[in-house]
Amino acid sequence: MKYVYLVLFVCLASHQLIGQKLKYKDIYAKLEMEQYEAALPDLTTFLEANPDHASATIYMGVVAQEFEKDCEKSKLYFDKAMSMLDQKVLDKNEKYFGLWIKRHKRTGKYGVLLDNVRLDVDDRLNNCGD
Repeated sequence: MKYVYLVLFVCLASHQLIGQKLKYKDIYAKLEMEQYEAALPDLTTFLEANPDHASATIYMGVVAQEFEKDCEKSKLYFDKAMSMLDQKVLDKNEKYFGLWIKRHKRTGKYGVLLDNVRLDVDDRLNNCGD
């Protein structure tokens, strides 16, 4: 009887482990703390499943530049992300663009502006390799 319970427990436990889906909010927590080495495998897997995720794509460019020191790879990801981004996407997913949250000079509110993201990406590309 113990054997049956053991087999049942192992089956249920393995089903739980296999069934877990990768969530971007878990990956973003690592990215926000700049744990790029820990986030890279999860981010790569997430992007394979969700290639049109703008925040994951732009952070993959950041990881490629800052952790892997690969300017060509970062340029590819930054270009792809910039083609996907518009102000509507930034407003909808503001919490996932933490690197670019700034205080708006005119309104005084904090938020993400497309111009700030573009400027930062351009600066990153110009300073790549330095």
